[in-house]
Amino acid sequence: MARASGERGFDLHLHTTHSPDGEMTPTDLVRTAVAKGLGGVALTDHNSTRGIREAREAAAGFPGFLVVPGIEVSTKGGHIIGLGIDAPVASGLEVPETVERIRALGGLPVASHPYRRFTGIGEDCIRSARFGAVEVLNGRSPSRKNLRACRLALELRLGLSAGSDGHRTSEVGRCYVVPESDPGGVDGLLEQIRGKRVRTWGRSAGLMEVARTLTKISTGLVRRRGKRI
Repeated sequence: MARASGERGFDLHLHTTHSPDGEMTPTDLVRTAVAKGLGGVALTDHNSTRGIREAREAAAGFPGFLVVPGIEVSTKGGHIIGLGIDAPVASGLEVPETVERIRALGGLPVASHPYRRFTGIGEDCIRSARFGAVEVLNGRSPSRKNLRACRLALELRLGLSAGSDGHRTSEVGRCYVVPESDPGGVDGLLEQIRGKRVRTWGRSAGLMEVARTLTKISTGLVRRRGKRI
C-alpha cells in the first residue's frame, strides 16, 4: 500500500560505506532518498557515526530533508540501534548497559530486527532492558519475524520503528515510518516514535533476500574468528 499523497516517510535503518558491508556513500544515500520522495533517513552504520557529517552536508542542499544521526551497536545479545545520537557507543557490551549508554547520550534505543538468527535482539532482552522502541518492520527480515516483533512491541507498549536495513541504493525506502504530523526535526520525530504516533510502511524480505542476509552474517562471524570460508 502506498502512503497517502503529502505524507513523508522516514527510513530509520540504513548503512553506508562506513559499515564494513555498506555499498553507498552517505551522499549517495541522501540523494537517493530525496529522489524516492522520503522525508528523511537515519544513518545507522555498524559501530560507527563517521558518516553523519557527510550526510548532513549532502542534505543541506535539500531544504526540509531530515538526517537522523544514529548507530547500530553490536552487543553480546544482538544489534541495537541508537537513534538521535552522533557519538559512538562501545560495542561488545551486554544489552542493558548498551541501552543505558544510548539513553545517557539522549538517544532512543531500538531493538534491531528481533528474532533474527545471530544478530537479532532476543525477546527476553527486550522485556528486561529499557528499550524505547522495537523495529517492527525490517526490509531484510521475513514477514513472520516482523509480525512477531510488532506483536511484542504492542504488548510491551513500546514505540514502533521501521527501516530498510539497506546497504545499497536500490534498498533505500523499502521500509519506513510515517509520523502522524510534521515532526519539525529529529527530536520531534523521536517523540512521535516513543509516543506510538507513527505508522509503519513497506515490505518484508523474500526468501532469497533472507538467505543472502544470513549468508553475509555467517561469513562475517567466521572471519571475525580468524577463519575463512
